[in-house]
Amino acid sequence: MPKTAFEHTIARAKAVVEFQKQVVAQGHPPRHLSDVLRGAVVLAAAGLDDAILDSVCSSIPALAKQGRLGDNVSKWIKEKPVETLQCFAEPNPHEALGTLCREHLGVQTFQKTEKIEGLLKGTIGCEPPWELAAEKLTTKRKKWTADEVQKSLNDYIDRRNRIAHDGDRLPSGRAKAIRRDWVQEGIDIVEAVGLATQDIVKTYVRSAPKPRSATTRRRTIKPGPTTGGTSKEAVTK
Repeated sequence: MPKTAFEHTIARAKAVVEFQKQVVAQGHPPRHLSDVLRGAVVLAAAGLDDAILDSVCSSIPALAKQGRLGDNVSKWIKEKPVETLQCFAEPNPHEALGTLCREHLGVQTFQKTEKIEGLLKGTIGCEPPWELAAEKLTTKRKKWTADEVQKSLNDYIDRRNRIAHDGDRLPSGRAKAIRRDWVQEGIDIVEAVGLATQDIVKTYVRSAPKPRSATTRRRTIKPGPTTGGTSKEAVTK
């Protein structure tokens, strides 16, 4: 099965960390090689943002047909009545609605846990991925919990924001030290959350009750008990 865009992005982030490991000798690395790790942090977080947004928006057409969209979509429709009406003129109105929602959400980021959870519950009524992400991260050496996943992800994204917005500097102006093992674990957490979200959304879409088909009736003629003729009509479903 081909890799998703998210999986490719995570693979790139891991490759950046591996490159930094190969070129850094033992001891404290120079700043520009520490910045390589900071780049991996930002890259992985960007991949998560795209994975969350794509998982939700790609599910909207199917959930719209099922009548299972969340309150957020109703609010956006009220805010954009003209654009919503234009969706009905498209060959596939449900796909058009998904595109409209993507345009509305594209200006936001979905990396912190409260934003991810709010998007999933409010837009498509889906539960958050923390339990499944914890299962994906758990190994024989360490058991993860949903709370640990959320705290670790938020810490990672907080660091990403400091890197992106102020260069990861301390009050003194010097760059804060960054550890390779911390970056590697953070990428693993991001990967688990992204994959868990994709899995949960797909399962949620497939979980819709199947529509009940109309009951059809047909008449059959049963042979009579002695003559082989017809004695009665039986209605069967």
